[in-house]
Amino acid sequence: MMALILFSGVVAGLGLTLLVSPFLPHQVNVKTAMANLSVDPQKVQQRAQKLSREEKIGSWVMAHLPESKVLGKLFSVDPQNLNILAIPEISYWYRRCVWGLGGSLLPLFFVVVGALGGQSISVPFMMIFVGSLCGWLLYGAQVDARARTAREEFSRAVATYLEGVAMRRGQGANTSTAAASAADAADTWVFARIRNRIMISHHQGRQPWDALNDLGKELQVKELSDLALILKQSGENDTQIYEALRSHAELINGRILTDQHEKANAATERLSLFFPLVALVALAMLLYPIVMSLSSPI
Repeated sequence: MMALILFSGVVAGLGLTLLVSPFLPHQVNVKTAMANLSVDPQKVQQRAQKLSREEKIGSWVMAHLPESKVLGKLFSVDPQNLNILAIPEISYWYRRCVWGLGGSLLPLFFVVVGALGGQSISVPFMMIFVGSLCGWLLYGAQVDARARTAREEFSRAVATYLEGVAMRRGQGANTSTAAASAADAADTWVFARIRNRIMISHHQGRQPWDALNDLGKELQVKELSDLALILKQSGENDTQIYEALRSHAELINGRILTDQHEKANAATERLSLFFPLVALVALAMLLYPIVMSLSSPI
C-alpha cells in the first residue's frame, strides 16, 4: 500500500513539473543559441518538409475518402462552413477521424469500467463500428451547427458595420474611406475578417465592395453581399445614400429579430410536447404498483 502511495506521488509530481515547466524561466545556453543561428539551410528545408501528425493523418483520410454519391453526405463537408470557422480542411478530417476513433473506444470503456466494478458487461463487436460512426457524424454535425451560429453572428455584426459606414458617409467621407474606417470600429472576429479582406483588396488595387461581395459569397452571408451592392452603387454614383444604408441596417436587424422569435416559438412548441410525455410517464409510474397489486393473486 505504501509503495502504491509513493508511486502515485512520484507520478503526480512529474505531471505537475511537466505542466509548470513551460512557464518557468529557462537559462539560455549561449553555444546552443549560436548554433541555432547558424543552421544549415538544407536542414531547415528538411524540417519544413516534415509534416505534422495532424497533416499526415488528415491528408491520408482526404486521399482515401469514397467518391460514391450514395455516401457523399457521410464523407463530404461544405467548404464554406470550414471557411467561416477558419478550419483547414486537413485539420477537419483529422479531427473527424479522432472523433470516430474516440466513438469506437467508448463501448470498450464501458466494458473496462464494468470489469473494474466487478460486473461482466458483454458488448457486441458491431457496437465498435456503431460508436465510430456516431463519433464521425457527431463532429460533422457539430461543425455544421457552429457554422450556422457563426453566420448568425456575422449577420448581426454586418448590421453594426453598416451603421458605422452610414455614419461615416453622413460625415462626408467617401465610400472606400467609410468602409475601411468602419471596419476598425471593433476587434471581434467578424470585423477582423472584414478588415483583412478590405486591406488585401487595397493592396491588390480592388474596390472594397468587390472584396466584401466575394467574402459574402465565400461565407454564404447574404447580408454582406447586399451591403457590398449598396456600397458599389454609392461608390460608382458618388451619391450620399445615408438613409439607404441606415434603412438596410434596420432591415437586417428586423430580419434577425424575426428569426430569433421563430426559434423561440419553435422551442416553446417542443417544450409543450415534452411536458405531456413527462406527465404520462409520471402517471404510469404511479399506476404501475396499483395495477400490479390488483393483478397479483391474494
